[in-house]
Amino acid sequence: MPLKLNHPAFESVDGEIFTQTFTPDCMAHACVCREEDDRPRNDACCRFGADVLVPEKTAILRRAPQIAAVLKETRRDPAGWFDEEDPERDPDAPGGILLRTATRRLRLSSDFDWYSCAGDAGPSVYRLMRGVLASLYDDGLVAELDRLEREHLRRRLRVAPRQREADAHPSSGEST
Repeated sequence: MPLKLNHPAFESVDGEIFTQTFTPDCMAHACVCREEDDRPRNDACCRFGADVLVPEKTAILRRAPQIAAVLKETRRDPAGWFDEEDPERDPDAPGGILLRTATRRLRLSSDFDWYSCAGDAGPSVYRLMRGVLASLYDDGLVAELDRLEREHLRRRLRVAPRQREADAHPSSGEST
């Protein structure tokens, strides 16, 4: 369910980012693929590459030296970090396209809910990625997402009306 977002870089956000949960430690989770009879699949959700917006790619490349420093030597060249052979055209995405990271453990695919790490007892996807969003964009985006998160969660959690005191504790033996 798209929620209208008041930010210059984005028009809307999928409300599920505030409610879908994910394991808090992907590398420590013993992942299984639900679509394959719970077959163990460590790092399974990363195998197709991550969707990346053009501004995200730019932000990643700005930090290429820091990122490369923590990667295996064979993966340190930024030229191999993105698969741009078949970009997905999306007029709603900043830059008009979605790219994918190369398929070497840098992303979550849109089918992540196939795996046991999705829906785990961890934080929401938004809460997990909140700091990254702040560093890639700005505090204004995070403040707006925080506001939307509060509104979205408040709408999802319907509060039962309070009972009147007399209704909650009827006197025994009296008729009304």
